[in-house]
Amino acid sequence: MLDLRRYKAQYLLGVVLVFLSVSGLSGCALLTPARSEVPADTVRAKLKAPTLATDKVLTIGIPANDAPQVATDSQGKLTGYYVDLGLALAKKLGLKASFMPGSSPDKAGLSGGPDIYLGASATGRYTTAVVTSSILQDAPALFAKKGQNSSVGAAQLQGASIAVQGGSAAQDALTKTGIVADEVIVTNINDAFKAVAEGRASYALCRADAGAFIARTFEDMHFVGTLGSAEILGFAARTGSSELIAQVSQALSALESDGTIDAIYQAWYGALPRTLNESLVNGIMITNSNSSQQSLTQVSATPSNLSSPSR
Repeated sequence: MLDLRRYKAQYLLGVVLVFLSVSGLSGCALLTPARSEVPADTVRAKLKAPTLATDKVLTIGIPANDAPQVATDSQGKLTGYYVDLGLALAKKLGLKASFMPGSSPDKAGLSGGPDIYLGASATGRYTTAVVTSSILQDAPALFAKKGQNSSVGAAQLQGASIAVQGGSAAQDALTKTGIVADEVIVTNINDAFKAVAEGRASYALCRADAGAFIARTFEDMHFVGTLGSAEILGFAARTGSSELIAQVSQALSALESDGTIDAIYQAWYGALPRTLNESLVNGIMITNSNSSQQSLTQVSATPSNLSSPSR
């Protein structure tokens, strides 16, 4: 990912120099070097083997297929939010990134496993790993057309037509709320959004992450709110690997401060809020919630044909 602040500074410098040359205010010929000629910032890596499995490389475990967090594009390359975040993280640490799809949090730091794992649940029960730094939140979420249903409560959802995938966790979440809706059963999330676009349903109910990604392809679709507590996902590392955890946490904080994480997040999820626990639909009561156990530090805070979004 480009260093946005550095790119902006170089761009503004070029504009100033061109202005001086054209207006005759410069005393000599001034040439603006191409970006390719400007040396990149060099980051000295603090992490080395044996803290890392491979020297100069951050090996990152990720789910095998969890779009839009992780997927494979038409050219067979890994893409997704976790992939972009992992690349930016490794670069910030002065390391190269190597991904290990299909790994698990408990394999982090073990022989043959990754150094860290992106996307570990804060409430997961792991035997050898600890989860730190919230990088994503997910929850069952409602989407609707813009210009209507912008502020909805549980009472308005009673009897409303809601498109939802049959047998999904989102459908289970709807049942737990006690809301009796006119459910339009579909086979996948894409069809739920099509049902709303075609007027066959007022809302699409699905995972917030996948729904937000799909909503970007509809000009008039927006996020309404959640129907359950948010699952907090962070990075996992082997218990006791204090140096690795500290360096990765600091790098994530730096990526938050310079706007990199926000840029990556918005590219994949659009306007979806990063803190979903504050987006619960009014009037929804959550029972047996484990959200109070999720106390990770906020780093601030399966669609088909997935491709990397333009930046």
